[in-house]
Amino acid sequence: MHLAFLPGIFAFLSLLFAASTRAGAVPRAHITPDRSKWGDYDIHTDYEHTWPDTGVVREYWLTIENTTLAADGILRPVLAFNGTMPGPTISADWGDTVIVHLKNNLAHNGTGIHFHGLRQLYNNAFDGVPGVTECPLAPGDTKTYTWRATQYGTSWYHSHLSLQYSEGASGAIVVRGPSSSDWDEDLGPLVISDWYHVPLFTQYAQAKRSGPSTADNALINGTNVFGAGGKRCETPLQKGKRYLLRLVNAATDNHFKVSLDHHKFTVVAADFVPIVPVEVDWLDMAIGQRYDVVITASDPEDAAAYWFRAVAQEDCSFQRNIADVRGIFHYASSSAVPTTTAHPDPGDRCLDTPSSLLVPVVSRSPPRPADLVPKPLAVALTRSSTNLISWTVNTTPLHVSWSEPYTPANASSTYPLTLGEWQYVIVTTPLNISHPIHLHGHDFMVIGTGDGEYNPDTAVLTWENPARRDVATMPALGWMLIAWQADNAGRWLLHCHIAFHVSMGFGVVFDEGEDEKGLDMDGQGTCRRWRQWVGNGTVYEQEDSGV
Repeated sequence: MHLAFLPGIFAFLSLLFAASTRAGAVPRAHITPDRSKWGDYDIHTDYEHTWPDTGVVREYWLTIENTTLAADGILRPVLAFNGTMPGPTISADWGDTVIVHLKNNLAHNGTGIHFHGLRQLYNNAFDGVPGVTECPLAPGDTKTYTWRATQYGTSWYHSHLSLQYSEGASGAIVVRGPSSSDWDEDLGPLVISDWYHVPLFTQYAQAKRSGPSTADNALINGTNVFGAGGKRCETPLQKGKRYLLRLVNAATDNHFKVSLDHHKFTVVAADFVPIVPVEVDWLDMAIGQRYDVVITASDPEDAAAYWFRAVAQEDCSFQRNIADVRGIFHYASSSAVPTTTAHPDPGDRCLDTPSSLLVPVVSRSPPRPADLVPKPLAVALTRSSTNLISWTVNTTPLHVSWSEPYTPANASSTYPLTLGEWQYVIVTTPLNISHPIHLHGHDFMVIGTGDGEYNPDTAVLTWENPARRDVATMPALGWMLIAWQADNAGRWLLHCHIAFHVSMGFGVVFDEGEDEKGLDMDGQGTCRRWRQWVGNGTVYEQEDSGV
């Protein structure tokens, strides 16, 4: 070896050692008995303004592809990341930088990745919404997404192009950080999703006329039984330990109520917001919502095995297999089939776990205007002259252009916001259908929800440290008042997370800061290659809202 190379090699090794040291510095909190601590930070650190500078980069390579899988024993074509459902878990420590390289190996479709719930502070170009923040990736193309883990907790990533995530294109995100309750071991994510034996792209034409298709089954971490086929998701426990469990509802249409027989959930986070610990038997989970819970493995019935239940709520969900979406939590090496009974039934409903129970650890309260006049978002259902369904917000269905990422000139529904100002938005519906409302780029505050028409004189509103999250349920025949500060320049989508509904137009775009963004929306040439691919003749044209 030529001696001139040695200084460079020594420098590289020293950088590698330094990076390894930084990577290990913060996670030392993992082995301390007090989970509220995280290195020099803790559960009370205001993560909207402060986060660790770890210097660590976590890098992932994902390929989305057409393949066939038998998630519940029924073989069908799917769209999957790296050939699995769910896709590989993206994990990092609080403060890390995450780089995700996406390759599109789909035969005839564009694609992209949205990292659900991530604030993406001044990083709008990597929010991953075709027609809003990017063009789709053409088949054969690649894109690199880069973001900083300024929040911690549990979430998921998914394609945001039409109904692609309903065909399997999603996976979990875990950002390790402090916890408001102690635990011994992290069980990782438990992703719950409804499942259709006939691909939804095949069913979409009919859904446009008659409404959402009925799911044949639901999966827990990509598996379940159906008839004599498939298998249960199984989770081992050791008696006496406390476990952190990360719950994700990644469904297309189904609102689930979840529980573990004879065990209580101590809820420590709702979406990406750490909360004051609260015990519950059942958790309502709207589409897109996540809960971090601690369970104490006490084997209370000396039963060796217990049912984990995910019950689709018939009040708002279309599901054929309501009674048998179950996983098994077993103690030691038991392979027994559970015979345990469920917690008392709280009733079928499509509402959130009460906001009064979800008290954020880091307190934040919005300014209370003397004369509040919230921005109205009135939701309605319409039919065209050819009897096709559209969802509208303020009479307009969302429709973006994949080839021209969102600008005010070509978006069907846009609301400019002044950077720094507080926003008060009321979403209303006269229809007997509840909706999980998701806002990109922010956690919003749930000031209040109610039945019937909103009346400011009688509405019960919470102004002191209200629940914060990025998905909340607007009740059927009712309203929801939310608030957030427009402190994150970019183009941020607000939409119903029932995939059929947003596909049929239920969404708006908030243009936050307008000319102050200073963003390069196509620094990697994705749009140029997409337009070239479209110009060569596509197999499938855009036939929905685009998102």
